[in-house]
Amino acid sequence: MADLDLQPRSALAASRHPGLSGHPLGEPGVVLAERLDLDAFMLLARKGQGDALRDRLVSVGLDLPQGPRWSEALGIALVGVGPDVWLGITTRDEMTEARQRFEPLALLCTLVEAGDARTILTVSGPRARDALAKLLTIDLHPRAFAVGSVAATVAGGIPVLIWQVDPAPSYTIAVPRSFAKDLWHWLADAAAEYGCLTAE
Repeated sequence: MADLDLQPRSALAASRHPGLSGHPLGEPGVVLAERLDLDAFMLLARKGQGDALRDRLVSVGLDLPQGPRWSEALGIALVGVGPDVWLGITTRDEMTEARQRFEPLALLCTLVEAGDARTILTVSGPRARDALAKLLTIDLHPRAFAVGSVAATVAGGIPVLIWQVDPAPSYTIAVPRSFAKDLWHWLADAAAEYGCLTAE
């Protein structure tokens, strides 16, 4: 049997066109990017083991957020998505190392790789909040949604998980792969009036 060299394929291969679009004046107000360098996994605490898992992870330098929050350490972002359930994000290069970090905790948790099921996007720039507000059903004002905040919501009718990364503001969005193309078009349309730069 021939060796197969399987490489990740973008869900947006035919939709993402790097460059500036929309309002042509000045610097772009919104920057959109697909993060092909990132991989994802689901981390599930075993029944009744959430606190024990949290204690063990703190001891090795990982902060397991409670509720709809996210934290990042040791190259791993952990995003709270439900009771004792987190979405983990790391680079593809570091996925093996991330998996090894959780292997000794098999009695406390289960790790399920989920990178192929989701597309990871970033939305940043001075008008990122304005563009997203056209699509999301949540309040993005800094008093309601700030750095560290996480929300499972819908954007233009598409289920997404969004978290704010920094006060710039910059956001990361995880979307089911089958909806990524539609969401990308919605985001580009929403950002057009501010000048939209699609990153390489």
